Amino acid sequence: VNVTRPKEILAEWYDENLEKQTVKITGYSTKCFLHEWDHLQGVTFKDRVSKLKWDMANKKARKLRKNV
Repeated sequence: VNVTRPKEILAEWYDENLEKQTVKITGYSTKCFLHEWDHLQGVTFKDRVSKLKWDMANKKARKLRKNV
């Protein structure tokens, strides 16, 4: 199941000196950053896909486990 992510983002945060930092993140690094951000926010993979896609993936996984 693919999770749709933007190709680039603008990330802002405050560093240990309370100075605002801003950086443009592009490409694969964007996906990694947003994946980790989801962890910090308590968002799971299941929250990012439609119920239909999630159910289809579970059905396929059950079928694969059954054939092992």
